[in-house]
Amino acid sequence: MSAEDTVRSEVTISGENDLVQAIRQSTQTNTARAGDQITQRNLDIQPTITIRPGAPVRVMVTRDLILAPWRGRAS
Repeated sequence: MSAEDTVRSEVTISGENDLVQAIRQSTQTNTARAGDQITQRNLDIQPTITIRPGAPVRVMVTRDLILAPWRGRAS
């Protein structure tokens, strides 16, 4: 048996588990990264509420809310 055959047989016997573990670990890492990216993308979305024009709105805040003066459309 040559050295190459010995290495191949060892890889087949003991390396298969290492290969499976490497594939599993890589899959877990890639899945975790994808999940992190999706979560981060969704966290970056600002809250948005759409209401009809002229609808009365009540807003309760726990901190000071600074609003820019409203300017109507230029005529």
